[in-house]
Amino acid sequence: MVLQHVFIKKNPKIIIMKHYQFYILWLFVCVIAFYSCSKDEDIFLGNDEIEKPEGPGQPDNIVISLVASGLQDIIDIRTSPSFQFDIERSVDAEETVALFAKLTEEEVNEELNDEHTYKYFSDEQWTIDDNPIVFTTGETKKSVTVSFTEPPRTDVPQVYVLGLYLRSFTEEAKIESTKSKIIFRVEIPAKEGTATNPHLLSSVDDLLAMKVKVDAIAAGEEIYFELRNDIDLAGASWMPLVDAGGNLDWGEYRIIHFNGNNHKISNWSCEGTPYASFFGVLIGSCKDVTFENAVVSGTGRPVGIVAGAVGHWGYSNPKTEIVNTHVSGSVDGEVNLNWDWGNPAFAIGGICGVLRQGSSILNSSSSANVSGTAAGGIVGDCNNSGGGSISGCFYKGGTVTAIGGADAYAGGITARIANCRISNCYSSGTISSENGKAAGGITGELSPNTTISNCYSTAKVIANTNAGGIVGRTDGCSNSTVEGCIAWNHSVTSLSDLGSGLITGWINGSNLTLQCCFSNYDIPLVVNGNSVDVSAEFTEDKINTYINDYRYNGGRGATTLKETVGKLELGWSTDIWDLAGDTPKLKWESVIVVE
Repeated sequence: MVLQHVFIKKNPKIIIMKHYQFYILWLFVCVIAFYSCSKDEDIFLGNDEIEKPEGPGQPDNIVISLVASGLQDIIDIRTSPSFQFDIERSVDAEETVALFAKLTEEEVNEELNDEHTYKYFSDEQWTIDDNPIVFTTGETKKSVTVSFTEPPRTDVPQVYVLGLYLRSFTEEAKIESTKSKIIFRVEIPAKEGTATNPHLLSSVDDLLAMKVKVDAIAAGEEIYFELRNDIDLAGASWMPLVDAGGNLDWGEYRIIHFNGNNHKISNWSCEGTPYASFFGVLIGSCKDVTFENAVVSGTGRPVGIVAGAVGHWGYSNPKTEIVNTHVSGSVDGEVNLNWDWGNPAFAIGGICGVLRQGSSILNSSSSANVSGTAAGGIVGDCNNSGGGSISGCFYKGGTVTAIGGADAYAGGITARIANCRISNCYSSGTISSENGKAAGGITGELSPNTTISNCYSTAKVIANTNAGGIVGRTDGCSNSTVEGCIAWNHSVTSLSDLGSGLITGWINGSNLTLQCCFSNYDIPLVVNGNSVDVSAEFTEDKINTYINDYRYNGGRGATTLKETVGKLELGWSTDIWDLAGDTPKLKWESVIVVE
C-alpha cells in the first residue's frame, strides 16, 4: 500500500490511465460472460427457413439435421435387423458433435397421432453405433446404423416402435427442429405355426420337418401348416405326425391344422407303424388337399391315408374336421379274427380308420383300394358319440375288401357305424366281404342312433352272409333311420342263405325307420348262387322286425327312376337330387371335380 500510494502520488497521469484500463477490462469480461451463458442452452431452430452463409462456414452457422426424418417402416428385422440412415452438417467446419436420445412413449404417440396400439422397444432390444456422432473437418454427412433384436413373438402380430431425436453437443451447431426426429416402426409377425403365421410347406424337406415341429409343442397346443405347392415325395417313407403309441382314448395329443390350398402330396408310403397314415391321430383340421398314390399299411392300430384316428374321446373341443380332402392309392391293416366294437384297432378306411367325438368328414373322396377286418371306402369304424357326420363324400371305382373271418365288414362309405350321420354320399366300385360277415353299398353294419339319408350306391356288393345295396345288416338299430336312399347297384350277392336285400340285408332289432327308399328291379340279387326275383317284395310288415330272409327289400322298386316319381311319390327334394338321367345323381356332383 505504501508503494502504490507513493507511485500514484509521484505519477498522477499514470494513475488516470490505470483507471481507464480497469474499466475497459471489466466491460470486456462482462461481454464474454454474457455470451458464454447464452451458449450453455440447447439451441433448436424454429420453423423459419435457415439461411446458410455464402462464404466459408462460420462456427455460429452450423446446422445439423436428419436427411430422412419422421416415420420409417422396417419390413423384417429377423432377416434384416439393421437400418442405416444419414445425418448431414450444413457446412464444413471444425469438429462438431451430435447425440441421439430416445423419445418417450408419450412423445412417440404424439408424433404418430394415430389410433394404433403399439409396443415399444426396450433398451435391451436396440443399439445404435457411433453415438455420439462426430463430424471432423471435411465431413458434411455421416451414416448411422440402428440394430434391433426381435422381441418374442406371440400368437398374434404386433407392431413395435422406437423414437429418437437429435441433440447438439457443440455450442456453434444448431439442430433443425423439422428434421430432428426419426421413428422406426416394425411389424413383428405372429410366432410361426399360428393361424396368422402358419408353417409354410414348399418342399420335401419342409414336409419331413413337420414332425419335429409337431413334437416341439406341448400336448394340447395348436400348430398350423400351409401347403404352398404340389410336392412329390418320390417314394419317401413317411412317419405319422402324431404317433399315439398308447391308448387311443387316454393319450395327450397335439392339435394340428393343415391347409392344403388345393395342392397335392403324392407318391409316399407309411408302413408298419401305429396309426399308420399321414397325421397319425388327427385332432384339429385338414382341408383342401389331395393325397395321391399313397401306400399305407399298419398293425395294431387303426389305419387310413389321412389319419389312423380322427378325433379322440378326450377332446370334444375343437371338433376335428376333414374338408375337401381326396385320397388315392392303397390302405391295408392287420387282420383280427375276433374283432368287435370294443376294439377299433383293426378299422381301416380310405381316409381314416376311426372317426370319433363329434368329428366330421365333408365333401371328400377316396378311390383307394382298402382291405382289413373292418374296411370302409371313407371310414373304417364310425362310432361318434359327439354327433359327428360324413356328408357330401364319395368312394369311387376302387375295391373295398373285408378279410378276417366271421366278424369282418365292408362298406362303401363306412364298415360299421353308430351314433353318427351319413348324408348326401355315394359309392361305386366293388364292396366285398366274401370271407366275412356283411357288406353294404354305404355301410356294412348299422347300429343305434344313426341316420343314413339321401345316399345311393352303384357298387357291386358281395358278402359271405349279409349283403345290401345300401346297408349290409343292422344290429341293435334302435333310433336309427335309413331314408331317401337309392340302391342302383351293379349287383348284390350273398354266398349263403342268410338275410340280404337291395336296400338293407339282415335286420336285428327294433325301432329302425326305413322310408322313402328306392331300388332298381333290374339289380341282380344273387343268394347262394341263385338269382332272386324281388319285384314283389315290398311289404311294410317286414320293417322293424327280426328278418332272416334274403327276399327282404325294404324299398320301392322300379326299372327307372324319374324326377316325377321321386318328387311326387317319395317327396324327394330336387335341390338334392338330379334324376334327369338314367342313373340317380346328387346335385353337388355336377360342381365337384376330382382328378
